[in-house]
Amino acid sequence: MVFTDGEPSSLQGIFSVLNEFESWSGLAISPAKSAIYMGGTVHQCFLDEVSRLNLPIDTLPIRLPKRCLETIESMCSAFLWSGTPNSSGEAKVAWDEVCMPKEEPGLGIRQLVDSSKDTQAGCWIWRKLFKLRHEAAMFLKSEIGNGKDTLFWFDNWLNMGKLIDTAGDSGTMLMGLNRYATVADVASSGQWNIRRCRSYHLRAMIAAINSVPPQVGGAGGDRVLWKHGEDNYKSWFSSSRTWDQLRVHGTAVEWSKVIWFSESIPRFSFIVWPTVRNMLSLGDRTRAWGEIQGRLCGEPDETRDHLFFACLYSYTVWTDLTGYLLPRPSLDWNITMNTLLSSQRNKVDSCLLRLAFQGSVYLLWRERNGRSITIRGARRLSL
Repeated sequence: MVFTDGEPSSLQGIFSVLNEFESWSGLAISPAKSAIYMGGTVHQCFLDEVSRLNLPIDTLPIRLPKRCLETIESMCSAFLWSGTPNSSGEAKVAWDEVCMPKEEPGLGIRQLVDSSKDTQAGCWIWRKLFKLRHEAAMFLKSEIGNGKDTLFWFDNWLNMGKLIDTAGDSGTMLMGLNRYATVADVASSGQWNIRRCRSYHLRAMIAAINSVPPQVGGAGGDRVLWKHGEDNYKSWFSSSRTWDQLRVHGTAVEWSKVIWFSESIPRFSFIVWPTVRNMLSLGDRTRAWGEIQGRLCGEPDETRDHLFFACLYSYTVWTDLTGYLLPRPSLDWNITMNTLLSSQRNKVDSCLLRLAFQGSVYLLWRERNGRSITIRGARRLSL
């Protein structure tokens, strides 16, 4: 089994290696006896390359059960925090929160349980899509042109959803309209051909219909639009915008900009992330475990706010790194964060200051853990 990243260049590289292997071994791969399995979003350029190489496309005969996916995610969480998939109980942040977007504030990892919903193939996925047709209808809206391609009762053209849901099955008879009439069928000579009815629950709907000018016969065709956000519809589909409307949202935080930016160093950002969330295993947490406090400077009540940067040792490191960027840095954590988020500096200085902050936190945390190893004789660092 050979894996590719889904790019044509990756597939070409694989076959280049296989061709080289054939040249000195005499053993050639047989496309007829091979197959390629694809999951997730597959670009057309990759499919074209697969076709050029005459590779049969196949689907996996099984799909992983939800319990199996949850077990894999549990192992991923353990590996993230401890470096081994078999060590549980060391997570500083719940996996559901880790899988939130970075600004909400997670690590932007996509959960396998969610991803598996769009990576299956065959008749199973079509059955699933068929079951989701009612949910998908909420994202669709018809923009009326000549009204010939839009169903009056079943398409969302009036910003009220499907009118059949409001009127009910009896509404078609009360209003004298065919169940499968188009919008064009319901209007003529510049007015709506709707029967008067006294039903109270239909009055608001009829008033909304009459408030819309009937379509013009010479207008262009109707357009189907997809919802991209609140009162925002486009003529094209966006999986990212759709997912953003379906997923569970966390609370967006401003301080995510201090952690995640294009120039940030990943290993620095990963340490700063639980630091800002105040999730590090510092003295105020480990005291109950009987661990020694004040490993960096001897402070008996070690907290995040003290370590960064009320401690004399850490404050000296912080001031040395900031230099002219921050002539008189504050000892207070909240003031420091507000300073990093300030928009008064130019882009370069702001970037350098955030890098200095991340570097200070990362190096001080390593130094603090290094001293704990000396004290305890331990062999392993952990968050």
